[in-house]
Amino acid sequence: MITFFKRGVPSQLVGAGTRSAILAFTASDNSSWIGKVLGYVVGSSLSASDKVLGPAPTLVPTKPRTPGYWKHQFGGKGKHKETDPQLTGYLNDTKNRSGVFAGLTGNVDADRDAVLVTLKPDDSSIMLDKAKKHLLAMWLNIASGKIDWYLPMTFDPADFDTTATTVGEAIEQAESVILNAAATDAELENVKDMMDMLNNL
Repeated sequence: MITFFKRGVPSQLVGAGTRSAILAFTASDNSSWIGKVLGYVVGSSLSASDKVLGPAPTLVPTKPRTPGYWKHQFGGKGKHKETDPQLTGYLNDTKNRSGVFAGLTGNVDADRDAVLVTLKPDDSSIMLDKAKKHLLAMWLNIASGKIDWYLPMTFDPADFDTTATTVGEAIEQAESVILNAAATDAELENVKDMMDMLNNL
């Protein structure tokens, strides 16, 4: 039997029709569970039988973080959870793997201003900038191990236009759209929403 728990909390069963990111666990009944993660599922209209993804028991992500979290790490006042050497490592990994952010130097001191502008655009109405904002946060989550590239995903076609079945495939779609100078605002908004959802799992 498969039982679904909202955000991996065993006491919170998630029924069909719930729009949420959830973890799927193998379970013997509704009150007991085995922590074998099958994957994340997102949807507003999927039935419980549609939500079985597995198996991917080794892909257990730490909590991914939002653009606001990363903005604070790069320039916010007060205590930071990520050190500058760690941020440099994340940026170096991002520049080596991303076409959108290939222009980064990979050094936190050199990249800080550009990262902060990307994470908080001057004009929040420009869809391209909004898509880049959420994509950069997702790359930082990948680089820091807060979510796994190969984590299986199911996107409800009622909410997202995608064929992606993993986090990595969703990122690749976002990269492709953002790098396409002819991309429409609708296409940019779609990948922005995908990255936003993943950053808020």
